Amino acid sequence: GYMLSDRISVNSGVLLANHDMNTQTTGVLEGFMKAEADNSIREDNAYVGNTDTQIQLIGLDIPLNVQINFDRFFISTGVSSLVYLKQKYTEDFYVENTSSVFNSETNKYETLYMYENVSNSKSEDAFRTFDFAKLLNISFGYKLPLKKGSLIFEPYAKIPTGNLTSYDISYGYGGLVLKYRF
Repeated sequence: GYMLSDRISVNSGVLLANHDMNTQTTGVLEGFMKAEADNSIREDNAYVGNTDTQIQLIGLDIPLNVQINFDRFFISTGVSSLVYLKQKYTEDFYVENTSSVFNSETNKYETLYMYENVSNSKSEDAFRTFDFAKLLNISFGYKLPLKKGSLIFEPYAKIPTGNLTSYDISYGYGGLVLKYRF
């Protein structure tokens, strides 16, 4: 990093981020698959069942953080911009449609249930989407001095400040960084 004073530094870099996420909803269809369902057997009396969504993202996380050091402890905050190398969205759902059908053998109307499984996948080209400063970075850390170098423990969180990716989803993440400095 670049030292602004004895205790304050500015840090940046590039991180390769790989995210696999799954969501499931019941009874409501949203997102880019709504048009697919509207073109299927779905009618006014149709019910959309479980919707499973798989999201695969690989991207470059470009952070810009300010770090304040207090002897062995430090805090850091800043923002991250993201550029995506891979964006793949897959949704699987079923549509249940009921209709009344006249049965000529029984001379009665019967309810007919129709089910349709729909699956769709979309991908975006690499470098198509750039999310400028859309993640707020927060971390704190502890430097454990060793005989040669130091071991650094740094829990962190990345909080979205808006929607991300080509499909406007909101996701954040966190974890623990372990570093060894010589």
